[in-house]
Amino acid sequence: MILDTDFSYETIEDGVRITAYHGDEIDVVIPEMLANQPVREIGEESFSKADAPVERVTLPANLRKICRGAFKYCLALEDVVMTEGVEELEEEIFFVTSVSQIHIPASVKQIHAPYDMAEFSWTISPDSPYYKSDDFALYQMRQDGWHMVAMHLQNEITTYHVQEGTVQIDQSAFSGNEVLEKIVLPPSIRCIGPDAMESCSALRSVNLPEGLERIDNGAFRGCTNLKEIHLPKSLAELSVGALNHTFNWNGSERGFHKVTIENANPHFMLDENALYRKGEEDLGLMWYFGTDREYTISSKVRCIESGSFFRGALKKITIPKSVKSVQKQAFEHCEELDELVIEDQNVILYVPKVPLYRRDEIVSFLKEESSQSIYDFAKYDEAWDSYRILEEKVKMAASRLKDPCLLMAHNKEKYEQFIDENFAQVLEDIRERQDEQELTLLCEAGVITNDNIDRAIDCFAGSMRAQLSGILMEYKEKHLGYQGFDFSL
Repeated sequence: MILDTDFSYETIEDGVRITAYHGDEIDVVIPEMLANQPVREIGEESFSKADAPVERVTLPANLRKICRGAFKYCLALEDVVMTEGVEELEEEIFFVTSVSQIHIPASVKQIHAPYDMAEFSWTISPDSPYYKSDDFALYQMRQDGWHMVAMHLQNEITTYHVQEGTVQIDQSAFSGNEVLEKIVLPPSIRCIGPDAMESCSALRSVNLPEGLERIDNGAFRGCTNLKEIHLPKSLAELSVGALNHTFNWNGSERGFHKVTIENANPHFMLDENALYRKGEEDLGLMWYFGTDREYTISSKVRCIESGSFFRGALKKITIPKSVKSVQKQAFEHCEELDELVIEDQNVILYVPKVPLYRRDEIVSFLKEESSQSIYDFAKYDEAWDSYRILEEKVKMAASRLKDPCLLMAHNKEKYEQFIDENFAQVLEDIRERQDEQELTLLCEAGVITNDNIDRAIDCFAGSMRAQLSGILMEYKEKHLGYQGFDFSL
């Protein structure tokens, strides 16, 4: 028998909110009234710490709201009977329970995070003016029309036609469906929401109809088998990551190898390598989808937008003088990038390989607003102090000495002193790795001089490093005034 004392509760504006259940019953019928006041809400995680292994809960008719996680972690719970009257269902109500089917009464006006319901079967009252379902998808009526808000993961169809009259695919509506191969969107669609089709790993086809106006962040995240997309004339808004966050979890695969757009689109344009946002006189680079390992950004670009080169496989990128703004995370996770060419100062900057996570730090010194230069060289010089790997410190130092743009005297001195003090170890390290690139960089930076070149040549002599010795001999002859013996005399 359920008693009032089996519940803790608190007074709210129009009744009480249950905050905990202490009873022994496993089939719980929540009373209509507690302390002569109507029960209006089941509070946040109110059943989560119940001592009894509750299997079934019947809710009162005057209930209006089930709060976040109300039955969370009730492992034995299989059934919750909702009667007409309840209006609002918050997030994670049935998280980690044994509930498999839910009935949505006609009175329910708002389901928070409806994508949480993807793992359940549901039925909708036929009298509901707020929700409807076609046994695969759940739709909600909003002020602007019907939104698709969730789908059944258990319904393993491979093609789905979104209902006519639907204006939006909401956040995570298709998320996690690993069976669906084709989605057909109706002409009424105006927006594809954040993560709408996230991790639909089998998806191979989705049309973007004329009339679509906006695609939000991560709409196709993880859709690695979705290789082509055509952007309609009506498309006016693309959020950061709307198209370029299609990689799988480790970045080894990506979707969208081919992108096309209606020529008459007034907001965006394409070339063979990138998608741009049109400005009045210039362009914003939104997404580089090319496959070249070295890339020079168009001189028409003024802004490099966030996410433009996300997980790009580039080794060298040239930023032209026309670029006046580089937004945060524009080069996020460019794990193979070795060189940044900053044309406004005619500088080639070395990007250290390790530790890998610090590549993002080096490119983060590109500025959102520039005056003297688009790159903050002072931050690069400061970051050098915290690197520990000899190869990286030497290459960073040499690249700054080679192109000493905005290089303060004390930083120039620290770079020269470091290389001089570690010169023997530097040469040995180059010899072991046969790193012709680093040796050439040291020469170009003026580190190899008349005072130390013979010592360097001796380091490589007899060590089967003829290429390294040859670089030094050629440099000595061309730049240090050395004249080889002419045997023709």
